[in-house]
Amino acid sequence: MTELEAKGFGGSRIILLNDIKSNSVKLLLSILEGPVDPEISARISASLGDFYVVIKRMESVYLQFLDEELGLPSDANLNQIR
Repeated sequence: MTELEAKGFGGSRIILLNDIKSNSVKLLLSILEGPVDPEISARISASLGDFYVVIKRMESVYLQFLDEELGLPSDANLNQIR
Protein backbone atom coordinates (compact mmCIF):
# COMPACT_ATOMS: atom_id res chain seq x y z
CA MET A 1 0.00 0.00 0.00
CA THR A 2 1.40 3.38 -0.99
CA GLU A 3 1.48 6.42 1.26
CA LEU A 4 -1.37 8.01 -0.70
CA GLU A 5 -3.52 4.89 -0.50
CA ALA A 6 -2.98 4.80 3.26
CA LYS A 7 -4.32 8.37 3.40
CA GLY A 8 -7.46 7.45 1.46
CA PHE A 9 -6.38 8.38 -2.06
CA GLY A 10 -7.11 5.71 -4.59
CA GLY A 11 -8.42 5.42 -8.12
CA SER A 12 -9.99 8.65 -9.32
CA ARG A 13 -8.83 10.54 -6.23
CA ILE A 14 -5.21 10.05 -7.25
CA ILE A 15 -6.03 11.47 -10.68
CA LEU A 16 -7.68 14.49 -9.06
CA LEU A 17 -4.74 14.92 -6.70
CA ASN A 18 -2.31 14.83 -9.63
CA ASP A 19 -4.42 17.45 -11.43
CA ILE A 20 -4.32 19.68 -8.34
CA LYS A 21 -0.55 19.29 -8.12
CA SER A 22 -0.13 20.08 -11.81
CA ASN A 23 -2.36 23.15 -11.60
CA SER A 24 -0.53 24.33 -8.47
CA VAL A 25 2.82 24.12 -10.23
CA LYS A 26 1.40 26.01 -13.22
CA LEU A 27 0.07 28.70 -10.88
CA LEU A 28 3.40 29.08 -9.11
CA LEU A 29 5.27 29.25 -12.43
CA SER A 30 2.84 31.86 -13.71
CA ILE A 31 3.38 33.92 -10.57
CA LEU A 32 7.15 33.70 -10.97
CA GLU A 33 7.07 34.54 -14.68
CA GLY A 34 4.48 37.29 -14.42
CA PRO A 35 4.98 41.00 -13.84
CA VAL A 36 6.07 42.18 -10.42
CA ASP A 37 2.93 43.69 -8.94
CA PRO A 38 2.78 43.98 -5.14
CA GLU A 39 -1.03 44.09 -5.16
CA ILE A 40 -1.30 40.78 -7.03
CA SER A 41 1.31 39.17 -4.76
CA ALA A 42 -0.51 40.38 -1.65
CA ARG A 43 -3.87 39.07 -2.89
CA ILE A 44 -2.42 35.66 -3.77
CA SER A 45 -0.63 35.42 -0.41
CA ALA A 46 -3.80 36.36 1.47
CA SER A 47 -5.89 33.80 -0.42
CA LEU A 48 -3.40 30.96 0.06
CA GLY A 49 -2.72 31.59 3.72
CA ASP A 50 0.41 30.26 5.34
CA PHE A 51 3.11 29.06 2.95
CA TYR A 52 4.88 27.15 5.74
CA VAL A 53 2.99 23.94 4.94
CA VAL A 54 3.74 24.25 1.22
CA ILE A 55 7.43 24.90 1.83
CA LYS A 56 7.75 21.97 4.24
CA ARG A 57 6.02 19.62 1.79
CA MET A 58 8.24 20.78 -1.07
CA GLU A 59 11.28 20.20 1.13
CA SER A 60 10.06 16.73 2.01
CA VAL A 61 9.45 15.75 -1.62
CA TYR A 62 12.82 17.18 -2.65
CA LEU A 63 14.69 15.23 0.01
CA GLN A 64 12.82 12.05 -0.90
CA PHE A 65 13.78 12.57 -4.55
CA LEU A 66 17.44 13.07 -3.64
CA ASP A 67 17.42 9.95 -1.53
CA GLU A 68 15.42 7.59 -3.76
CA GLU A 69 16.32 8.79 -7.25
CA LEU A 70 19.87 10.02 -6.80
CA GLY A 71 20.96 7.90 -3.85
CA LEU A 72 22.20 10.90 -1.88
CA PRO A 73 21.83 10.89 1.91
CA SER A 74 18.95 13.18 2.87
CA ASP A 75 20.54 14.43 6.12
CA ALA A 76 23.45 15.97 4.19
CA ASN A 77 21.05 17.46 1.64
CA LEU A 78 18.89 19.02 4.33
CA ASN A 79 21.82 21.14 5.45
CA GLN A 80 22.42 22.31 1.87
CA ILE A 81 18.91 23.68 1.31
CA ARG A 82 18.70 25.61 4.57
